[in-house]
Amino acid sequence: MSESNTDQAKNRTEEAEFPISLEQGIEQLVKQAEIDRLAEETGALLRHRGIKTTRGLLMLVLGYGVLDYSLRMLGIWATVLQITNISKTALLRRLQKCTGWLGKLIVIAMEQQKVYLPKGVSVRIKLLDATVVCQPGSKGTDWRLHFGFDVPAGCMDQIEVTNGKGAELARRFQCQPGEIWIGDRAYAIARSLAHFVFSGAWLVIRTGWNRISWEKANGTPFDIIDWLKKTHLRPADPGLETQVWISSAQGRFSLRLIAKAIPGEAAERARRHCRREAKKNHHTPDERSLLTAGFILLLTNLPASHYPLQCVLDLYRFRWQVELAFKRLKSLIHLDHLRAKDAELAQVYLSSKILGIILMERIQLMLIARYPQAFNSQERPISLWRLNALLWDDLRRLVRGAVTLQKIRAVFPDLLKYLSDEPRTRVQQLAHARCLFGCLCAG
Repeated sequence: MSESNTDQAKNRTEEAEFPISLEQGIEQLVKQAEIDRLAEETGALLRHRGIKTTRGLLMLVLGYGVLDYSLRMLGIWATVLQITNISKTALLRRLQKCTGWLGKLIVIAMEQQKVYLPKGVSVRIKLLDATVVCQPGSKGTDWRLHFGFDVPAGCMDQIEVTNGKGAELARRFQCQPGEIWIGDRAYAIARSLAHFVFSGAWLVIRTGWNRISWEKANGTPFDIIDWLKKTHLRPADPGLETQVWISSAQGRFSLRLIAKAIPGEAAERARRHCRREAKKNHHTPDERSLLTAGFILLLTNLPASHYPLQCVLDLYRFRWQVELAFKRLKSLIHLDHLRAKDAELAQVYLSSKILGIILMERIQLMLIARYPQAFNSQERPISLWRLNALLWDDLRRLVRGAVTLQKIRAVFPDLLKYLSDEPRTRVQQLAHARCLFGCLCAG
């Protein structure tokens, strides 16, 4: 075969990997037989009354989350496309039964997603963080989404959905030897640090002065405040580090404690924030908190021979990427626009969003694999914001399908149960006007 023919065959193979329809994209994530089996095992589709196939049920779920439809609009859309023609109450009950099914689909889909991760990356850099999602009218935290973010791939690596009481714990994430995990102060507790250390993974975690019981090598307490006062670090200085020991239920281990003074304006902003929080909680700000507000304090088990102090500080700067990812998911995909108050329905809504995000990120990973130079360009890098906006818009188009006037006219009588308001005491003014003018014209 000639070289040109070989290139053409390669291009056809690569193009075949890209899903050209929603069904093909879902089939690439999870095989149809697996979807059917899981739907039966989890009780998502035991009775086929109204919804005859798992594909129809999956379309309903994606319509609810990806298209952000209310239950009434979801029913209208499903009736027009002849997915199902059931009442709003029946639709609600069907969706409520999909929680476990969607959870299993997400786990399988994310596991298969690893096949498309960028190749040739010797060290995996992972970020861990959580974001809050609240129900309409809520004054507290209702749901918390715990994310693991793969930096080279620029996409989710792991995810767990918990209620508002679900704490940010490292044990929610599966870590492998050789991976570098980067997190904020929420994970600076002994059992979370031990999770990484005894799993063989590397960590770079920001900490505070009172998050951990610090120890010296001989087991005596280590006074981090006294150490910071003696260092006399200035923002222009490269930083300082020392070895500290931490005791946990899994055993005792040592970490490098790194301190870097931040510029004066940033330090003052941090201290003002500390004073505001103290005032909000009706207590006097601790002088030790005001002192440490002027420093970045990091814990790491990376070897100093390969990862000197400045390299660890540079690695921690990658943590901002997970914040940008949250901003993309909330601004472009409306992950925080939770329209449900029922707990089961809220989980279905969030899980549907997550499954749609996985479908979108699958295409993103394919594009990275096919056009690595475009994504690795230092001069004109690709904006994930604009790319995600483009891919999510196309996914919504695929899910929405072709809703035409002809289809609406064909099923309009079936749409009345969704289009009509609930029985009301006060007569709708527009309906009253139509009746009034009708009587006048008849007279």
